[in-house]
Amino acid sequence: MMAEGRQRTARWGWTFVLWGVAYLVATAWSSGLVGGPVWAQRLLAWPVTMIAASIATGVGISRMKQGEPATTLGRSIGATWMAMGISLFVVLMSLGLSGRYDTHVFVAIIGGMLGVANMASPSF
Repeated sequence: MMAEGRQRTARWGWTFVLWGVAYLVATAWSSGLVGGPVWAQRLLAWPVTMIAASIATGVGISRMKQGEPATTLGRSIGATWMAMGISLFVVLMSLGLSGRYDTHVFVAIIGGMLGVANMASPSF
């Protein structure tokens, strides 16, 4: 059971890398490390980067699931992570656009929401 859990974690590890890179790109873009007008840095960095990462995740998941039967447990885990992703997108985009984005708030939100999603997902 533990070996299967490790295999599944390794199989889905690319999503953590993808979203980590997306976070770094959005942070660099919004902080001015990447060129462009200031309004674009503030308004477009996070939505564009997160939507691109969402599309890449959707394509990757659809390719991984080809030929695999859907299970109730798999659908529930997927729904948990999708709800977490949508919630993070809405909350963090709202904070960014309102000017209330703060590193401490960001870390608290990310840590709390990822912790809840991880605890809700069985490690089988």
